[in-house]
Amino acid sequence: MFPPRRAFLLLVLAVAVPFTVPGRPARGDAVEDMLYSWLDNVMQCCVIKTPQKIIQIEDADVQMIFPGDRFYAVYFVTRPRADIPKGLSPQTLVRIRRDRSVDPIPSEEALGNFLALTLGNVRDDGQARTTALASLRLAEAVAKAGSSPFEQPNISIVRQGNNIVATARAAAQEPSRGEVAISLEFGADGQLNPDAIKINDRTSPGPPS
Repeated sequence: MFPPRRAFLLLVLAVAVPFTVPGRPARGDAVEDMLYSWLDNVMQCCVIKTPQKIIQIEDADVQMIFPGDRFYAVYFVTRPRADIPKGLSPQTLVRIRRDRSVDPIPSEEALGNFLALTLGNVRDDGQARTTALASLRLAEAVAKAGSSPFEQPNISIVRQGNNIVATARAAAQEPSRGEVAISLEFGADGQLNPDAIKINDRTSPGPPS
């Protein structure tokens, strides 16, 4: 069972902390050291050796659903030309596990596979809501407008027989446009149906600043 859900205001106030080139944030702990060591390695072949932006995902729902993990959204330079490490994307979510191993999640498909392997034991509407909110926050990170803030999410919890379908969506703030939506279906046993995971990115970034 999940602990009682914190006030929704906490979700709104749990903002991410962005960092932009040419500087990097000071290395504060072993997890950040692992992240920067991994980035130094994967960016050896790139002309630009530093990501355009790194955002630590500091979100109450994400921490509740994935308590042993830390997540960072890493955004690579695409103008005047793309300079992206092989196997990654301009918007890459990076998961650092409890054992300090690093898992890049560079796409909606990769995120869906990750959620299919990690989510489960959802047996009531409150758990479904928290899980959908956490999953949406990760989906925002790999969206085309992922480096932009998003509006307050909208959540829908629907019972279909013994199953629970949780849908969450959020609009990108201007000057970015569009929205990200995610839908998850949990069976009577609390397990996620991997074939029913739907992630829809309809965002587009605003003009370069």
